[in-house]
Amino acid sequence: MGNGYVIQIMDASESEKDREGYLTKCVVEILEGLKYLHDHNIIHGNLKPSNVLTVANGIIKLSDFGLSRPRALVSTGGDAEWEYFEGI
Repeated sequence: MGNGYVIQIMDASESEKDREGYLTKCVVEILEGLKYLHDHNIIHGNLKPSNVLTVANGIIKLSDFGLSRPRALVSTGGDAEWEYFEGI
């Protein structure tokens, strides 16, 4: 498996079973990446197929953090909750 966009690799898969297995792997790794970001209070802000890449060993990588934003803990008059930090 080479470097590139996940969508290109899926299109090149020879069988439906290969695509389903690869898609499952992709979804799991994307969710792990998003969990890592959210655990570190970062919102990606631009998740789309062209921002999901794969490297030579098949690991999925998220890219293009140009629209990423930190999350800020704010009080809403009771329970605190997370929301986007607007940085005005």
